[in-house]
Amino acid sequence: MIIKWTILNIVILLFFQTFAQSPGTARRIILDCNKKPLRSVLEDIKAQSGINFIYRDALVDNINITCRIESSLPEKAVKKILKEHNLSYKIYDQNYFVLFRKKEATQNNYKAVILKKDIPDTNAGILSKPVLISSLSPVYPQEALKNRIEGKVAIKFYVTKDGNVTDTFIESTSGSDILDSATSEYVRKLKFTPAQTSGTPRNVWMTMSFEYLFQDK
Repeated sequence: MIIKWTILNIVILLFFQTFAQSPGTARRIILDCNKKPLRSVLEDIKAQSGINFIYRDALVDNINITCRIESSLPEKAVKKILKEHNLSYKIYDQNYFVLFRKKEATQNNYKAVILKKDIPDTNAGILSKPVLISSLSPVYPQEALKNRIEGKVAIKFYVTKDGNVTDTFIESTSGSDILDSATSEYVRKLKFTPAQTSGTPRNVWMTMSFEYLFQDK
């Protein structure tokens, strides 16, 4: 009987020694939080895993956590919790997690540019051509920005004797429906002084080109 108890005690001792020596990142944890302060959640993880968290107080202030995590490795749980609040961590000596705020995404090192110019038309008998009076600027379409779409569009449009734009058609496509459509929509909103012949306003066709491109800042 004494031998049996001795063996049992040795097994128990070895078990606890192994548990005590195993890194906290290897022990599974359970979390069930409802708007619980992040500081308290980190304490719960520490209590279950032995992991120590190092952070500035201001980093975790005013952050509440709602989550339900069952039998998860601590690192996976921490990553999930911090990710939602733009926080991350570095691990040192397996049991020390140093928290930090992720850097904001840097701005693109390029800018979107639209180069606009008139293309001369041959309009016999016209003494004065239409002059653009709109202050409206063309805008690079968001979808084109997102997908880095570039292109050059030549568009022909009809300027009435009132200075309004009516008919438009793409004379030379950019190869992108997004850019072509954006150009057409922009041109239709423009306002001109009318073309004139001998002081009389008249209707006339005009052509403009728009080049959408990205340039280094």
